[in-house]
Amino acid sequence: MERIRALYEDLFKTKDEAGRAKIYKEIDEANGRASAFAVPNEFDRFYRSIGAEGLNAFTSDEQTVYVVSVPANRLEAWAEVESERFKNPVFRLFQTEIETVYEEKNRSMDNAERILN
Repeated sequence: MERIRALYEDLFKTKDEAGRAKIYKEIDEANGRASAFAVPNEFDRFYRSIGAEGLNAFTSDEQTVYVVSVPANRLEAWAEVESERFKNPVFRLFQTEIETVYEEKNRSMDNAERILN
């Protein structure tokens, strides 16, 4: 994970396209190796197991928002898992998520209506 973070820092500092393409390739390779430690759909499976619905996330300006509907009788399980996520975060899939955030940001920046306003 530290290597991926360092590569993103290099990417932000690099201006030439050939150098950026090389760094993107290294990020993809490192991300592939890191993904071997992820448990597929672990988070979604947990939420389904407690009867939660509508798990989603979005970004807007300076915030990332997570949304989920949890049955009232399972709020304690939700609070326990979420508090653990804050106390001991695990960033196994962080790089794929950050790529999604950048993609959404770029799409927003290219939006003609946003540019005109």
